[in-house]
Amino acid sequence: MTGRDWDEVAEPDVYSSFSDNGDVLVIGWILKRNDEGNCVFYRMGECTIYSCRPMICRCYPFFMGEEGVEIMHCDGLGNKMENEDAMGIALALKRYEMKKLQSYIRIIEQVGDKLSFANLRMLPRGFSGEVLVCDNERISRWTL
Repeated sequence: MTGRDWDEVAEPDVYSSFSDNGDVLVIGWILKRNDEGNCVFYRMGECTIYSCRPMICRCYPFFMGEEGVEIMHCDGLGNKMENEDAMGIALALKRYEMKKLQSYIRIIEQVGDKLSFANLRMLPRGFSGEVLVCDNERISRWTL
């Protein structure tokens, strides 16, 4: 859909990783970031794939936090949102979270006893090396 290869679009989710006997396991994928830390599809102040953006982006600026629905800080959110738009985003967020939960269940089935919540952490900034990426389909090796 974007005309790009997977490794140009996605990278392992460095925000949710854990160690297992020397292996670094990462749970899922995120949209790749450029050198400035922005999504590779965000250029010159706008999303270049807006019409086919992924679900996480469709839910923006809302996300599920520990306390329920939270709003990400966004300097551009000065506009009022129509109730119908907010309800549409809420429905998209609900669908996204259900899909993510189903994915996490499959990941837990893959890694089983290796997953320890106490060991879950963000990879150090600038980490380089091989990681095992667990998604809802398989465990694959990836070099950062």
